[in-house]
Amino acid sequence: MMRSFREELCERRPDLAVHLEENGDRLSIARILRAARRRAGLTRNQLAEASGMTRTLISSIEAPTGPEPALRSIERYMRACGE
Repeated sequence: MMRSFREELCERRPDLAVHLEENGDRLSIARILRAARRRAGLTRNQLAEASGMTRTLISSIEAPTGPEPALRSIERYMRACGE
């Protein structure tokens, strides 16, 4: 059976496997939000303007690591994306 790049990488870098495990939920949130922005056809700057948030906050919300964004920020993000 063919192994994925991620599986191969995690085997070679156990520390990365731990990091991915710890940030799994955060990564899922980031992917969902970025996909919503792309469906809306918005750049990060446009989304920041439409949501009333800063571009730095938008980048932080879309980051696959770090603290999970506040629910209020996610709501503003999604509303600006039209969802």
